[in-house]
Amino acid sequence: MAIPIAYNLRNLVVRKTTTIMTALGIALTVAVLLAILALMDGLRTTLTASGDPLNVLALRKGSDSELSSNFTRTQFQDLKFRRGIASGHDGQPLASLEVVTVVNLANVDNPDGANVTNAMPETEYYELQTAQAAPVEYTGIFVSIIMAVGSSFAAMNTMYAAVSRRAREIGTLRVLGFSQASILLSFFVESVLLSAVGGLLGCLLVLPLNGITTGIGNSNFSETAFRFHVTPGSFLAGVAFAVVLGAVGGFFPARNAANKEILTALREV
Repeated sequence: MAIPIAYNLRNLVVRKTTTIMTALGIALTVAVLLAILALMDGLRTTLTASGDPLNVLALRKGSDSELSSNFTRTQFQDLKFRRGIASGHDGQPLASLEVVTVVNLANVDNPDGANVTNAMPETEYYELQTAQAAPVEYTGIFVSIIMAVGSSFAAMNTMYAAVSRRAREIGTLRVLGFSQASILLSFFVESVLLSAVGGLLGCLLVLPLNGITTGIGNSNFSETAFRFHVTPGSFLAGVAFAVVLGAVGGFFPARNAANKEILTALREV
């Protein structure tokens, strides 16, 4: 026989101060994670909109930006008539000279060339230019993991305290015929519900970031502007993350509650 879910909801409401404090800790953890996801998703969305896979950027081999790559006009004239370059309605190649540099072409002794051109899709180029965002993403995820460990212990501490305070309730439930498995499931569900509330609160905290414009510097001294992009998928990931925290933090207290002896539980204050 399973314990009604209303029992868990009532306990969360009765212990409202503890419930709010634990839920806020989980909410902040989820908010940090979602903020990082929103930043990276906004940057990727901007890159996808900025680049066209049919556009190709030709750079000097070894260069990662226009700043360190140049072409002379003579080399450009040779390059724009290479195979694979589309032509316009007037028959002229759809190519544009925007930088100048010295390029050493391949020869018999050095088939790859000592300093040849390097062609890449425009989308790939923009991704390389915004590689500086990677440390931000890794740092944010690392901070989220550290906060997640703390939130998990907070949820665990809350549930252990609940088990201690409700010892007589647990004994009464056993006397009424509820099995150890039912009690374990009930306390486990209560921890998950508490974490889910924190997850939803974290989603609400990060929602104002959606659409805020920011920017990141590139290696060519330019800046890529983009907006934070909070998606439904991010919300689902945040709530799922919170539920996992609740499951991890609630299992051991729930097992402790289920393993209490009836007479011992009834005698505890």
